Amino acid sequence: MAEGNITRIVGGKNSIETEEWIVYTDKFTAYAGKGSHFTAGGGTNLGNPKEAPSVGHYFKKAWWSSDYEGKKKITKAKVGDKVYFQVEMTDKVPQNSLPKEKQQKITFALYEFTGNKYSIGYMYVYGPKIYLDKEPQKDKEIKYVTWEDKNKNDTIDPEEEYSKKPYNEEKVNGNKAVISFQLSDGLSSYFNEFTELKLFMSLSYDWETV
Repeated sequence: MAEGNITRIVGGKNSIETEEWIVYTDKFTAYAGKGSHFTAGGGTNLGNPKEAPSVGHYFKKAWWSSDYEGKKKITKAKVGDKVYFQVEMTDKVPQNSLPKEKQQKITFALYEFTGNKYSIGYMYVYGPKIYLDKEPQKDKEIKYVTWEDKNKNDTIDPEEEYSKKPYNEEKVNGNKAVISFQLSDGLSSYFNEFTELKLFMSLSYDWETV
């Protein structure tokens, strides 16, 4: 689950032919020097935007923010920043068939994102269909720990070492979970030659992983 930019620069003509084209975005901007033309056999409808569909059975959507409330969305941050991964769940949560201690918890893992991997699939729905499946390529997992920071200095002091534990699960409150990260200097070991690190978050609840 990630956000980013797609930039296309075409010197000539860019043509897309498809049976269905769906785009969900907060802002859509188009520039044309000699006019824009939108045509459709069944007509072009202008109205209120639809909400993007859920990304899974349990997970509705997710985004990075610079504030705990999730109002200030971000796609970039720097070492030293505190960031938050906001997770909104569907109405299928809590799943009462799970043990009580797991009904309100999601697990997660943070990876270095190095691109997507593609595979060709086959399904038969009212006839045979071949489709191209895409999913993020998970590279190095970035380990994160929490501890009882009694000294309030974002540093694991010797007397706090006993409380250190892996940070890989978070509680769901209502229909939302907030995963907090302090981007420490320890991330520097993951940087590439361009001093840029792209992250991918994998989330799990019950049988589902997205």
